[in-house]
Amino acid sequence: MITHREASAQEIAFSGLNHRVYLPEDAEYPRAAVILVHGRAGNARVMWPFSRAFREHRPIAVSPEAFMDDPIGGKSWWLVDEWAKGEAWDEGPRRPTQPEQLEAALSKLDFFVSALPDLYPVDPDKLFAFGFSQGAAMVSSLSLQKPSLFKGVALLAGFIPRVVFDQQERFVAPEIRSGAAALPKYFMASGTLDDTIPIVKAERGRDSLRSLGAEVTYCTEDVGHKVGASCMRSLKDWFDGCCAE
Repeated sequence: MITHREASAQEIAFSGLNHRVYLPEDAEYPRAAVILVHGRAGNARVMWPFSRAFREHRPIAVSPEAFMDDPIGGKSWWLVDEWAKGEAWDEGPRRPTQPEQLEAALSKLDFFVSALPDLYPVDPDKLFAFGFSQGAAMVSSLSLQKPSLFKGVALLAGFIPRVVFDQQERFVAPEIRSGAAALPKYFMASGTLDDTIPIVKAERGRDSLRSLGAEVTYCTEDVGHKVGASCMRSLKDWFDGCCAE
């Protein structure tokens, strides 16, 4: 795992979010950057094990911390409402993400990502995003709003909120809906035993991306709410291909 540091008070104020950052030493700048976005009840430290997929390329890496205190601990991009006992829904035991929740969270992340080239020596044409679980919902949704923002997006044990496709005029850029703009390349890793994000939910997001013309590399393993060793290797291979272009 690469060595990262806490952001300074000035860096936090400028970007709008607490975060941790890795700036490779003895490197040429500007250079590619990877934004690591954690899931529900996470923090700015938990995503760094995924640096194994890209550390050989020595990009700048930043991990923003969500802005809401979650009752179960840690930070979240929005608070998850559980169904009352006896209720059910086809995506699992949680209520669907509400549009207002997603819009508020995306505004924070969009501001953070947009600030990076003025904060660190980042090449804005070589931005990548890795999101886990709720963080995957964040980076996928932002990529659909701003298709030129990221070069590649990895959705790890994650999903795309149903509301994004139910309300495309609200969440999907018009140039994507018209076919006039290309989406970034996507990687998705899902566990067949995942009870938190059922695989049917991940597959629906995969199919929706492909229907919009996106190139999606999809990996599954017999694991729960995590990324297994095989999909970690596939993630590295995917990033090697994206970064080399």
